[in-house]
Parts: sequence; C-alpha cells; structure tokens
Amino acid sequence: TQVSKQPAVLQLFHLDHTVPLEIQGANYAYYEPRCAHGSSLSHSVHALVATRLGLHDEAYRYFWQTATIDLLSTSKAVVGGTENTDRLEEESRRLSEVQQEFSRVASGEITFERDQVIYSGAIYANDPAAVREELAEFVRRASAATARQGGGEVVLTAAQFNSLVEVISETEGSDLVRLISPRNQFSPTQVEVVVEALENTRVFERGRLLVSRNVHLGSPELPASQDELRTAISQLKADALRMVRRSGLDELQVPEYVGASDESFTNQLLRLSGPVVIGVATVEPVDRAGPALVELVIVY
Repeated sequence: TQVSKQPAVLQLFHLDHTVPLEIQGANYAYYEPRCAHGSSLSHSVHALVATRLGLHDEAYRYFWQTATIDLLSTSKAVVGGTENTDRLEEESRRLSEVQQEFSRVASGEITFERDQVIYSGAIYANDPAAVREELAEFVRRASAATARQGGGEVVLTAAQFNSLVEVISETEGSDLVRLISPRNQFSPTQVEVVVEALENTRVFERGRLLVSRNVHLGSPELPASQDELRTAISQLKADALRMVRRSGLDELQVPEYVGASDESFTNQLLRLSGPVVIGVATVEPVDRAGPALVELVIVY
C-alpha cells in the first residue's frame, strides 16, 4: 500500500536522536505525504521530527493540529468537546500558553527541553558525610555546565539532596547521578531539575573490541584514497557510538579517542595494502557514567 496509518518510522527517529539528520530528512520527505494520521500520536511525532529538521512551518502546522485535537473535536475519540464553556475557556488559555512556548522553542530560545538530561556523573563515596561533600561538588560542576549553556545555577531542594545522599549511601560501589529538566526552560536564572540515581555498572572491560569493519586498502599500484579511508573511519566511529549507547553508556557520554589521531591512523593504513580489519577498542574499563576511553586499532 502507498498509505501509512501512523508514522512508525518517524516515531523511531523521535526515540533515537542518533540517527543522522540526512536519513531522518529522507524518510520524512517520503512518509509525510503518505501518512493518513490514523493515530492520535501521528501529528505530534511529525511536529517533533519536523522541528529537528528545521521545517518550522510544517512543525507549527502539525503542532497546532496536535494541540487542538480535543479542543476542536478533530479526533473520533472526543465526545462533546465544546459543550462545557468553562472547560473551553481553560483549554483555550492553556492552548495559548502552549502556542507561545512552541514559538519560543521554534525560534531557538529554549535552553533546556523537557526530559533533557542536563548533567550527569558518578559519585564514588559511600559514607553519608563523604557523599554529601562529593554531591555538593557535583552540583557545583553541574551549575558551571549549565552556565556555559546559558542557564543559571542548578537548584536541588533539601528533600532532593537528602534523598540522593540516602540512596547513594545504601548502594555498594559508585552511583550514576543524572539531573533532568522537568519542563522546557528558557534562559532560567535557576535551573530546575529532577534527580535520578542509578547503579554505575561496568559496561565494558579494558581491551574490549567494540566494533570492527572490513576495509580493502587496494594494491601498491592502486592504493585506496585518503577520502575512502576517512569515510571508513567516520563510519566506524558512528558504529562505535551506537554500540556504547545500546550497551548502557550514559547519553551525555561519548567515546573519547586517545592514541593515534584520525590523520595518523589513516597514514598507517596507507602504508598497507590488501584487505584489513579496523576497529575501535577500549583503553580502560568503561562504567555507565563514563568516561569511555577508546582507540582506533588495526585488528589484522
């Protein structure tokens, strides 16, 4: 069929931000005119993906359809949507607020999005007093990070701070602490957060080969070009990023490459010929909170 009831592919892009924008754009261009919007989630997913692609006019149109689905009774699931005057006025007020907020988001004014992980890191102490000291320093580092992004200092309530101390003190080993934005925030002087503490589990041991890729380096008479090798290395790094994400590395962490630079590694490959396997391997053990120290390697 040439018609899709709901945006299954675009929903995937909404959930996985690591998919390259050119792939998202190509699929959006294909599926958008073929979607029948039979699902109540359809318009919102289109609005989110269109915003990410910079298609602000289309994003606004889909946002408006999402926001008015109950107010204007455009969904079959709505019954008697305009009979209650008080409810209508309240919905209209809320819609106006949402519209203003969306306009600010579309114009790039937003500093932190709802459910965005603002800052994360590991707490290694277990004794309550030591946990308090390390957690206070963690919050200071978080405030420095939010200031660099155009926000103010991070604010933890006493209840949030004490709850974290209690949870971390009861956990063996280290903990991954994440600060998450509870709502859209626009250049806030004080950054609101919800807190989350997770066990900082081991993700990879030292020397683990994360990903590998076959590359043919040509012959001495007709070697592979530098551009071909740079493309292969770029694809290998993209594979490594997806691998660590699937394995549980915190979303604010990315592989940190040590050892040979891309240029140096390319020059190493240019001195070889024939088929080889290149890969990305861990240099040190990697926990969920990072860091993820890795290097480019020639496997064989």
